[in-house]
Amino acid sequence: MYNPKESIPAFIHDTVMDAMGVSQEEYDSYLKTLENEAKTYIAMRLVDEIKLTENQEEIAIGFYVEYTLFSKMNTHEVAKDKIDSLDGLLRNMNSKYREKKQEAKTGLKGLVIL
Repeated sequence: MYNPKESIPAFIHDTVMDAMGVSQEEYDSYLKTLENEAKTYIAMRLVDEIKLTENQEEIAIGFYVEYTLFSKMNTHEVAKDKIDSLDGLLRNMNSKYREKKQEAKTGLKGLVIL
């Protein structure tokens, strides 16, 4: 299960907490909210039938949480990199799913039309 406290360096947490002006308890609650937001964001961008492995889900949630935290730190280039990485991962998974579904329908793999 994804744990942002273990996955993200402490100095990032400290910087964001200071920027937000919140207590540790409020920050922990905020991180839980971000995890839920991440799950919604991911679900909205994946083909319905795709089920993530635990590892894939951890990576995807991590990208989203890091994106949000880096945005709070005003490091927008790093934040953009995180959300672009997440979106690329999800597009790739959708593409692979569609390819497998098409292969199953047609029985053809990698059909090339010249």
